[in-house]
Amino acid sequence: MIKFSRSRYYLTHLVVGVAQVILVFFFIKFFVVDVGKVDGVSMDPTLYDGQLFAVDHATLLYRTPERGDIVQIRHPDDEHKLVVKRIVGLAGETISFKAGEVYIDGELFEEEYLSIETRTLIDFGFSNSTLVPEGAFFVLGDNRLHSTDSRHYGVVPRELVMGVVRSIN
Repeated sequence: MIKFSRSRYYLTHLVVGVAQVILVFFFIKFFVVDVGKVDGVSMDPTLYDGQLFAVDHATLLYRTPERGDIVQIRHPDDEHKLVVKRIVGLAGETISFKAGEVYIDGELFEEEYLSIETRTLIDFGFSNSTLVPEGAFFVLGDNRLHSTDSRHYGVVPRELVMGVVRSIN
């Protein structure tokens, strides 16, 4: 009987210990930091296809995403799909496009991270001007010719922003 009690004691502690490790792992993964992998060329040359990155969830617990942040979002048309984009427009701003350039509230938006020949075009049938509502963001991929972003699916609600991307390689 003592052996049974002792083995039961150790087994109970082992199960509790494993459960605690699993809980800590999932807490870190969903609330602190996660690892992702770029799938596609929409963020070239900033992030390349196959590149690993860290998704910092903790930052968004104490601050709102800012213009220029590269963020991981749930795709507005398929919430099971995670994509990486750059925040360009903030709530209350009007984003427009003229001659391949991005304008915010009528002012040319300088994007130093883009190559000089990059042009931001819109497809036929899409609006040339978008007012970003409260609690939403206008996002663009850095590789504008090969990116599906807010020009296609509209603004992204804050609740679809998963975290800020941090490059790790």
